[in-house]
Amino acid sequence: MNRGKLVIVFIFGLSTAMGVYAWWFHYQQGKRCLQLWGSETATRIRFAPRVEAMVLGDADPSADAGTLTIGGHTVAIRQRARIEEVPGLLHARYALLEDASFQWDAALADQPATWQYAMRFEDDDGAVVLLFDPAAGWVRDLDSGREGRLRPKLVQSYQTRIPQWIEAASR
Repeated sequence: MNRGKLVIVFIFGLSTAMGVYAWWFHYQQGKRCLQLWGSETATRIRFAPRVEAMVLGDADPSADAGTLTIGGHTVAIRQRARIEEVPGLLHARYALLEDASFQWDAALADQPATWQYAMRFEDDDGAVVLLFDPAAGWVRDLDSGREGRLRPKLVQSYQTRIPQWIEAASR
């Protein structure tokens, strides 16, 4: 009887320790991203129920998809679509919150970015728009101006997937 209790206590202690380790490990994987985006933005990126992808281009007064103002310049939204149901979005959200997705030693861009894509994450309390420059690999929060440089493989993935998601959602 005593041995059985000891085994139960050991199993309970081991499971508690493993749970604490798992929490700590996941926290460490996104610690720098949490500092980059801030907790409110990171929470929206991860959990927002409405997600929209956009292809950006030169300002066009006849653009019916709308515009964004980036650094005082008006940029046309060439295409846009709600994409919360498309395959792969969960992984794309996770990648934006994982430290391994970014080149943390990258210097800030000397030349102005060419923002080709945007993603909008919206919940009932607000929205965050992330801009993507696939040529240089930069991603920026439109409102705060915080930016980071994505790893090349991830840049290529967003450059390929965002137009695919828009096409899939438009069907």
